[in-house]
Amino acid sequence: MGSGVTSGSPIHYIGNPTAKGVFITEGPLKGSVAHCLTKDLGKEYSFICLPGVNMGRETRSMLCDMLETLKANGVETIVEAFDMDKYTNEKVGEAAVGLREYISRKGFVVNSAKWGDGSLKGIDDYYLSRWTERQKGVRAVDVQSA
Repeated sequence: MGSGVTSGSPIHYIGNPTAKGVFITEGPLKGSVAHCLTKDLGKEYSFICLPGVNMGRETRSMLCDMLETLKANGVETIVEAFDMDKYTNEKVGEAAVGLREYISRKGFVVNSAKWGDGSLKGIDDYYLSRWTERQKGVRAVDVQSA
């Protein structure tokens, strides 16, 4: 029996399956939200969304299959985008390093994302802040029914 709690969420992919570069993050909702925000910002980045920072045997097997498919589709670079607590939480940091090493052994160029000044935890927070800043320049129109 393992320790900890799982969300029960499966690994999933959102975005262009033939993108040259793909982010990988923990949290299925986090990756999906970040993808939607980047799309709205005109970038449309793709994301592999893990259920959490720690991978059990089943998640690792699904990730292996996904990486093989992405490699066959022409994906070259994967950017690890775990939350910024990877720099302050030893367990998260170790999981991020382990993930980067695992992906590198699969033949991908691997980078690690870093954003903000520490006030933004996840990649979804980062893209939400960019989206919010962009919206400040958009004039809202109040539409009322006649």
